[in-house]
Amino acid sequence: MLWTSLVVLLASVILVNCKDDYPKVKTTLGAIRGYYKKSENGKLYEAYEGIPYAYPPIGKLRFRPPKKIPAWTGELQATKVSDACLQYMHIPAVENERVEGSEDCLYLNIYAPLRKADTSPLPVILWIHGGCFQFGSGNIYGSRYLADKDVIFVNINYRLGSLGFLSTEDEVVPGNMGLKDQSMALRWVYDNIEYFGGDPKKITLTGLSAGGASVHYHYLSPLSAGLFQNGISFSGTALLCWAQTENAREKAKKLGALLGCPTDNTKDMIQCLRYRPARTVVQATSQFMPWLYNPYTPFGPVVEKSGKDYFINKPPVELIASGNVQDVPWITGVVSEEGLYPVAEFITNKKHLKDLDDNWDLVAKYLLDYNYTLPKDKHAEVAEKIKKHYFGSKPIDRLNTRPLTLMVGDRLFSVDAEKAARMQAKINKSPVWFYYYSHRAADSLSDAMSGTKENFGVSHGDDALMVIESPYTNPTKTQEDRALQRDLLNFWVSVATKGKPELGTEWTEVNPTKKELNYLHISGPGKYAMETNDNLGEKNLWNSIDFNENKPASLFLVVTAFCLAVRSDDDAPRVKTLLGSIKGYHKISEHGRLYEAYEGVPYALPPIGKLRFKAPQPMKAWEGELQATKQAHACLQYNHKSGWLKDVELVEGAEDCLYLNIYVPDREGDTSLLPVFFWIHGGAFTHGTANGFGAKYLVDKDFIVVAINYRLGPLGFLSTEDDVVPGNMGLKDQSMALRWVHDNIEHFGGDPKRISLAGISAGGASVHYHYFSPLSAGLFQNGISFSGTALNCWTQTENSREKAKRLGALMGCPTENTKEMVDCLRHRPARPIVQAVQEFMPWLYNPYTPFGPVVEKVGNKPFIDRPPVEILASGDVADVPWITSITSEEGLYPVAEFAANEPLLKELDENWESLAPHLLDFNYTIPLKERAEVALKIRRHYMGNNPINRQNVRPITKMVGDRLFVVDAEKAARMQAKANKSPVWFYYYSYKAAGGSLADALSGTKENFGVSHTDDIYLLFENLFFDPTTTESDRSMQSYMLNMCSAFIEKTKEVFPKEWKKVDPSEKDFQYLHISGPDKYKMDSHDNLGDKQFWRTINFEENVLESSGSAKDEL
Repeated sequence: MLWTSLVVLLASVILVNCKDDYPKVKTTLGAIRGYYKKSENGKLYEAYEGIPYAYPPIGKLRFRPPKKIPAWTGELQATKVSDACLQYMHIPAVENERVEGSEDCLYLNIYAPLRKADTSPLPVILWIHGGCFQFGSGNIYGSRYLADKDVIFVNINYRLGSLGFLSTEDEVVPGNMGLKDQSMALRWVYDNIEYFGGDPKKITLTGLSAGGASVHYHYLSPLSAGLFQNGISFSGTALLCWAQTENAREKAKKLGALLGCPTDNTKDMIQCLRYRPARTVVQATSQFMPWLYNPYTPFGPVVEKSGKDYFINKPPVELIASGNVQDVPWITGVVSEEGLYPVAEFITNKKHLKDLDDNWDLVAKYLLDYNYTLPKDKHAEVAEKIKKHYFGSKPIDRLNTRPLTLMVGDRLFSVDAEKAARMQAKINKSPVWFYYYSHRAADSLSDAMSGTKENFGVSHGDDALMVIESPYTNPTKTQEDRALQRDLLNFWVSVATKGKPELGTEWTEVNPTKKELNYLHISGPGKYAMETNDNLGEKNLWNSIDFNENKPASLFLVVTAFCLAVRSDDDAPRVKTLLGSIKGYHKISEHGRLYEAYEGVPYALPPIGKLRFKAPQPMKAWEGELQATKQAHACLQYNHKSGWLKDVELVEGAEDCLYLNIYVPDREGDTSLLPVFFWIHGGAFTHGTANGFGAKYLVDKDFIVVAINYRLGPLGFLSTEDDVVPGNMGLKDQSMALRWVHDNIEHFGGDPKRISLAGISAGGASVHYHYFSPLSAGLFQNGISFSGTALNCWTQTENSREKAKRLGALMGCPTENTKEMVDCLRHRPARPIVQAVQEFMPWLYNPYTPFGPVVEKVGNKPFIDRPPVEILASGDVADVPWITSITSEEGLYPVAEFAANEPLLKELDENWESLAPHLLDFNYTIPLKERAEVALKIRRHYMGNNPINRQNVRPITKMVGDRLFVVDAEKAARMQAKANKSPVWFYYYSYKAAGGSLADALSGTKENFGVSHTDDIYLLFENLFFDPTTTESDRSMQSYMLNMCSAFIEKTKEVFPKEWKKVDPSEKDFQYLHISGPDKYKMDSHDNLGDKQFWRTINFEENVLESSGSAKDEL
């Protein structure tokens, strides 16, 4: 008792103390002052309320996507919640006053435990309120109960109703402003929560009803990708009928007409609506609800048919079926009487019940939300079918409210909740869990709606409101309720901290192959049991009705998706190889084609223990069936992405990583062997993984796609320049993977005599290296090197013995004897070895290949034993066709990383002479005494007297691109064309995609810096950086690039288009295909590509031919 009194006294002192005792934080936007609150158990916590995350969406910004809030001056007073967003209320606080709130409403609230200097960052729970996308506010949901746990709670406001979800189905108002608000709030939290003590790598999205559907929508949107780690959707998913808006354009025009605006031209109509009083616009919502508050989502999420920066551009069911969903854990579920929202509103009102019974045929389509998803001539027939199923011949009256409640709940929540869970569990590797909640607490949301305390069951919302403080219920009234609340709080916290739910018993994941849905039944404190149901929500009835919803554009896609979600384990694809049986799984391509996926297939023994730093060892045969249904870990690496993606670890991956993925298109009985596209990822030989390159676009063509992992950094490219560790383990990994494919691909339907190598950046250079290696001879028929060749300066490692000894010293190993040093390094933990890579990068991530390919001076079976330029000049190169290429702004890797960062540009400007050797990779190829002079010479050539700053990013981009990519790409193409009889082709790519660029991720902006390194290949692959299907132009460009690759892969010695001429090494002007857009390609020529004449005036000690002095003499 004394302790409790002391806590109360302390709280009182803090709450009345001077202004300096308020909690304060400094964010990237400015300082924020909050205040203190007390939790349920008397624990003090920090509260920051009314923080703006976007500009007020008023005036010209009405109906537009949210605009990022700028930094503020002074101290933001975050001590009071903002207004709710303007809305048409369902249950108004004051009778008949349904419109309340403000347009200026894009604010969030943060509640955090008291910060301590020695604590680790805390997980974050971000709450999205419900309200049918029409009403509600984050402000009414508090953290009084969660504040007793070590988590940070955030809730947000977002635009609602017509102000948040109007859509003209064109570029004037594409729609989804409210969801885009949420995404911007999420990004604000991701960028700033660390200042409040939160961990941006542990953000859990949660929401109820429309908030739960919103959580699910964020799994489907590129705007939210990477910003959260898991989610819980309470009674709401993106597949619910009311969570998808039909006839949005028609509704927009009706709204315009109601407000006296012209409707023939959507631009004129919206311009008019922007100047109508906001309250009048919102009041008009009543005209879209023919019966009470039904249908309760007249304005909601839409598929955006035009415009850039869309939230979604395909129906949710199609996005899930095609795999366009964030692969992170997800929990969803339902309560036992979901239909009490909205049935509780009229459950005790005999007049409304009689009206419903007398006019069922007319009203059912609004209450059950199928007015737009069934033909009008079917409305009455379907209404009678549904009523008969639930009521028999009984009337809808006060005595028969339970069947009405079940009917509404099944239609509006339960059936589609199961559908969403099954589909997502089938598509994703991450687990999906489902629950069913039936505990009736002392209070229920139905009490507030019905105006009684009568027990109608467990209402929609009752589960979430056990944990979230709200004005509707008090979950602490009884001992039983408090006991359940404790368990549910722990369940929420376990998800936020561990990514896995913990609630009394082993909660098993949804198994989409089982006929019966498995779920956790929560019926009271300590009453948690796994159960199954083969007809949850009377789904057999509802599935017999042909609603026009949750149907992708391709009928084949929806049929296939649902077949996938219920197909048995016996239907999984299987192959028998030389090493054993392999079981894969099915996926769906961009255009709805079924294809087989075999992921995580081992091609070599794990390179661990004694095998670290050794050439790969062949994989042994296995017993039983290999489960190739999940991608392997990336190879252990010092990740460049950690510099610009906050959710990526500095060191990630595993040593046990020598695996490959195989994707095989279904051909409906055709047994002819398919050509093979063998993909080698890039990443400067230091980072990257095959797992980031999906095959969903490529498999619409008739070839098999293989993507591999290989060792990286010092684990893959350390060399002591002797027989202890000759080097090139990563390239030897690639060669062994290539041999595995050559020997086994026929079992997958592939042709071992038609294997095309392809790779980007270091992967492109690797492709070129395989032309020189006896280990890969005869294993492939042609190759494509996108933005990378073996002559690029960064693909040839100098001073490798010196670097190996330095690494040994950093790890505390003896360095005088290389055998002893390497033996010591084999016993050091792998992660510190990889972490040490940063010691070889003096500025940011530069030079970005401290450990890479070497010339093996000794040892058996070298990958290469002479410099690439020597091998090329002597003609010892695989005589098969080759394509190589560059983009117009190659230097954006790595320049985009600092292009928008003034402090880094200033640092580069002021320290150019010392940093240029690392950025331009000549630290080892120009004598020390000449480096400063060379650095200044290069700078004068490209920059003149201009400083390196934000206004002069373009010349620095060109300088870096010319040095690291362009000049040596031409050199390699000319030399190979001269050495070989087989043709060499070259292309130059300058198309700027609307869908994005690698430069966007690197720079953290959407600024157009040009066409970045790798932007061409991201049109071919499903990837992390941008969606190549955003616009018609991007889709056309993607089609062109796919056709170009397909022609080369299938024909081996032919290219598309036919006008593309091969490289003629005897011509002074270098000839190449210039690709500047869809249907914009032409042969072009250049006599000084990449300012090569300038670069030839610098005597770099690289690509040197002993017989003639330099490779430039060859040209």
